[in-house]
Amino acid sequence: MSRTRASGEIADTHARGNPRSRAERASHYRDYAAQFRVLADDEQSKARRAKLAELAQLYDELAVRAKTKP
Repeated sequence: MSRTRASGEIADTHARGNPRSRAERASHYRDYAAQFRVLADDEQSKARRAKLAELAQLYDELAVRAKTKP
């Protein structure tokens, strides 16, 4: 879906990386969660590893909400 900006430019609503369907959004968030888990597994610092694991958990929660939210 595209919108026209005040400047006359066409703003593509998907250009911001927000996939169209709920299933696509959920998949997108799960991919991010997986990437954060990989980073956490490789992290030496306990504090950074915990923060990356927390981010992975948050993206997993976003995936669940994206899939189930009407």
